[in-house]
Amino acid sequence: MTGRRLILLILGAYLLAPLVAVTAGWLTSRQSPVPAPDETERRELMRILKTALTTHQAPSALAGFTRDYPGPLFVQLLKNGKIVHRCEHPAKPLSMALVACAGELARGTFDPSARIRVDLPLSRVKIHHVPILRRIFVLPGIEAIMGTTESGKEVYLLPDELFLSGYLAAGGKPLKFVKELKIGVNLDAVEQT
Repeated sequence: MTGRRLILLILGAYLLAPLVAVTAGWLTSRQSPVPAPDETERRELMRILKTALTTHQAPSALAGFTRDYPGPLFVQLLKNGKIVHRCEHPAKPLSMALVACAGELARGTFDPSARIRVDLPLSRVKIHHVPILRRIFVLPGIEAIMGTTESGKEVYLLPDELFLSGYLAAGGKPLKFVKELKIGVNLDAVEQT
């Protein structure tokens, strides 16, 4: 093989490798997210939860919110930067989960000034096991992590829980030989939890 052919082969591989990697990632991790509730629905959802928290009255049924979502509805109460309550119910349909979480807030003795945070997964995708890159597959502050216990129970860590638990501050070290580089979620620590 001549020097010119070798250079062309290396250059071709250098240009083709990223294209193959992006295509493989796209094919294995495609998502079809469920449409998020529109602005009117989001306002109504928050009004229902706030009413349940402050007046201790929750609806027994809802006419709207009929769409199914791939994960649970998460409702958290936060006070002084700490999660004081977390409600988690399957959002199939969203109305049933909203009734259940509003009921929890209405029955509880929570501070009515607590901040309400709502998370609703629109899609799910598996994180592939690529040891060097898997820590950057999760967008910190946006995406949650779901795992399964040995008994088969699904367990979720939401974006703010990842932060408050220190899994983002600890940072992942995707390249062990570059100790200063800390990015993404420390999945090793998450898996030990």
